[in-house]
Order: sequence, then C-alpha cells, then structure tokens
Amino acid sequence: MSNTVRQPMANTVTERCVALIAHDAKKEAPLSVLRAFLPLLSRSHIVATHGTGAMAAQWLGFPVTMVRSGHQGGYLQVGALVVQGAVDALLFLRDPYALTCHESDSQALLRTCDVRNVPVATNAATARAVLSALQESLPRNREAAASRPVQASATGRARK
Repeated sequence: MSNTVRQPMANTVTERCVALIAHDAKKEAPLSVLRAFLPLLSRSHIVATHGTGAMAAQWLGFPVTMVRSGHQGGYLQVGALVVQGAVDALLFLRDPYALTCHESDSQALLRTCDVRNVPVATNAATARAVLSALQESLPRNREAAASRPVQASATGRARK
C-alpha cells in the first residue's frame, strides 16, 4: 500500500469518498461500523490516516488510500482533500480523554469540514448515521442515476 494520496477523484452519484481517522484508543470502534456498510464502502474511495488505514484495509479486504499519520500531517492532508471537494464524509473517531499535541490540526480539519459542509462523525453512533445517509443518497441502479440531471449543490459539488 502506498503512503501517498491519489489525485482527488471526481465524486459521482455511484462512488463516494469517505475519509477515516481514529485515535489509538478508538481504532477498533470503526471496524464494526464499517463492516455493517460493506456494500457502500466497497463502491467508495476510502482515504485514511496511516494507522487507521492499515487496520481498515486488513479488516475490510479492499484498498484504502493512506495519508500520513495524523500527527505527521495526515489531518492536514485530509483537510486539503476536503477543500478540493473530494471528500463526501469524514469519520473521525476521537478519544475525548486524550490530550494531543496536534489538537490544533484536528480542530482545523473539523473547522474545514464545517466550512465546506462535509458531514463529520466523531463516534460510532454518528458514523452509522452518516454512512446510512450516504447509502440512502445512492440511486438503486446506474440507469436511474443516468436519467437524472446533474446540478451543483451549495458546496459546489455536483449532485444528481
């Protein structure tokens, strides 16, 4: 697996980009949530910080694009993808009891998601809700997607 980010892809109605970050104490938490949404995630581009991405790729069985670890600039790399409009949702499972030296980076990422109107989940319950909403927003088949006109949303990303 590569430690670099692929060029941002064009998001389509049938392919989503989900960014995944989990603090060390929360690394196991997203896996059960992710497994419940395998059909959605197998059709999605998954971007994750290095440690979380390695674990997710092993558990899910499909490729995960990994950026650097959060404390080595990974939060900023994910934030750059959010600014470019390449991320549809962020699952950021944080340890509320841990004080980190890179808290300013994680706050900047969350602020960027707020500005760009990207849904963020910070615990397993909200991760389920965000993934469920993404799954519901996908058309049942490609023919249905092709028959609907594309229009820009308020965030500038194309939506059908």
